[in-house]
Amino acid sequence: LDLSENYDLGNAGMEVLQAGLSSVPHLAVLRLGGGLLWNVGMTAVGMSSLAPHMRHLAGLRELDISRNIIGDTGLKSLAAVLPYFTAMQVLILVHTGISTTGMRILVPALCPLTGLIRLDISNNEIGDAGLESLTAVFPTFIAMQVLGLERTGISTTGIRTLVSALRQLTGLVKLDISQNDTGDPGLETQALGFQGL
Repeated sequence: LDLSENYDLGNAGMEVLQAGLSSVPHLAVLRLGGGLLWNVGMTAVGMSSLAPHMRHLAGLRELDISRNIIGDTGLKSLAAVLPYFTAMQVLILVHTGISTTGMRILVPALCPLTGLIRLDISNNEIGDAGLESLTAVFPTFIAMQVLGLERTGISTTGIRTLVSALRQLTGLVKLDISQNDTGDPGLETQALGFQGL
């Protein structure tokens, strides 16, 4: 189900969607994201109302809520249901207003998603502390191939943490750490060297 870039949906649209989700228990793809200019107009309020009605979607393989500013509050609602999505392969959370606090909420919810192939949290200010929370659960990501960390407020400290943890992502094919103020091109090169190993 692809509803991307329907900005007029808004939080009210999420209330309508939650009623419809009950009739599609085998839904595999739910795209509520957007391009550079548009999303579906969902905020934390919309995410909080929608999330409880997603619990039955055990076969959901792809979820994209990019560019909807749900923030840490909305993420908390999503994190409460993520563990139910044991078939999840793709999770796109680009530019959703997640902070370091949000990452601490998200990370435990990601642990049951052992089949996750792609995770993209780019354009969220998670910082070094948020990245450290994420790297702590790298061993559970046994299928991870693509990891997006573009413009996430990572410094040299964060890149060092990442480099030491990347060897645990043995299937990693693509890593995006661009537009972070690492101040150390050598470390970035070292991190990117783990791709495709």
